[in-house]
Formats: sequence, C-alpha cells, structure tokens
Amino acid sequence: MKILVFGATGPTGQHIVRQGLELGYEITAFVRDPSRLNLKHQHLSVITGDVQNSNSVLNAVRGFDLIISALGNGKSLTGNVFSVGIKNIIDAMKQCHIRRIIVMSAFGVGNSLNRVPVLPKVFYKTLLKSTFDDKEIGEKYLNQSNLDWTLVHPVILTNGPKSGVYKSGEIISVGAFPKISRADVADFMLRLVSDKTTNKRTFLISS
Repeated sequence: MKILVFGATGPTGQHIVRQGLELGYEITAFVRDPSRLNLKHQHLSVITGDVQNSNSVLNAVRGFDLIISALGNGKSLTGNVFSVGIKNIIDAMKQCHIRRIIVMSAFGVGNSLNRVPVLPKVFYKTLLKSTFDDKEIGEKYLNQSNLDWTLVHPVILTNGPKSGVYKSGEIISVGAFPKISRADVADFMLRLVSDKTTNKRTFLISS
C-alpha cells in the first residue's frame, strides 16, 4: 500500500513514517523542509511542498491509496495550517479520486471540549484557543466531505516510548490529566489503515 503522510516532520508524523516503514508500507513524506526528516529507507520517498498551496498538494496526492495527516501549527500558538491544509488535501483527493484519509486532530475540539477534564480545558479555552479553533474548522471540512475519513483525538501528547497499550474508542473515560505518547498515537493511526469499519468516525485515544 502506498501512503502519503502530511506533517511528516512533526513529532508525531515522524513516528508515523518510521512505524509505517517497519510495517512494510511504501511511505511518501510531504514536507516543507526535507532536512528535518533524518531518515533514509528504500521504501521512503520525500515530496517537498507547502500544504497551504493547493497546487502543491494536488500534484502530490496523485497515485496514493491512502492519506495520513499529522498536520499542526508546530510550536506556534496561532496559524491555520491545519484548516487550510485539510481543505487543500480534501479538494485534491476528490480531484484524484482518492477516498481514504486518517487525520490526527485533538481531544477538546468541537463538542468533545465538554468531556475534557477541568485543568486541560482551561488551557484549551485560553492559551490554545486559536489552535483548537483552527482544528475545528478543519474537522468541519472533513465532516462535510464525502470521503472515507477517520478522525483521531489524542489527549495530551508526550514523547514517551511506544507501549502498544492504550484505550481507544468513540467514548472512553480519561483521568484528570490524561496523556498518550506520540509513538502510541502513530501505532493506533496505522492500525486504522486496513480497518474499514472506522470510516466517518472519531476516536479518542488515551493511555
């Protein structure tokens, strides 16, 4: 299977690329700065481009079986990389007749904010409000599309190792300060690749 990964140089995206290669997939990383992807593999290709440029995205998506997005605004607390990027990816997928996309967003986006524990919710509604507003716009684009999408809502992300032990589901219980490693998020997203029962569903994931 040929998979195109957006956000491939981000902290979660790099796990997706590495683990995808370990599983035997043909991975292509769409990156703005290829020097940030310090990985060589016979089944890894790199496309340099800007996800906020619609033509750049359209030229990239042709010929792939599935798209995975780990897009975000990076260390910036503002920006619209997620929403503009997701819209450009959706438009390109429609033009190229590609149906399947798996997208990492965040727990606390949209209606899920009501289920976030008190302490994280304070940060989501203040310091991170712009980031979460951007993700909500991108999620609306997905929901309004006719694509076979799956949304993944991780709780607070850490740089811990891959454990393979975590909870996932459309509704699960989480603690007062829930966490999940980026490596485990990547593991879960790659498990979704061959699972057609997850189309048009949103999953929360937590350790």
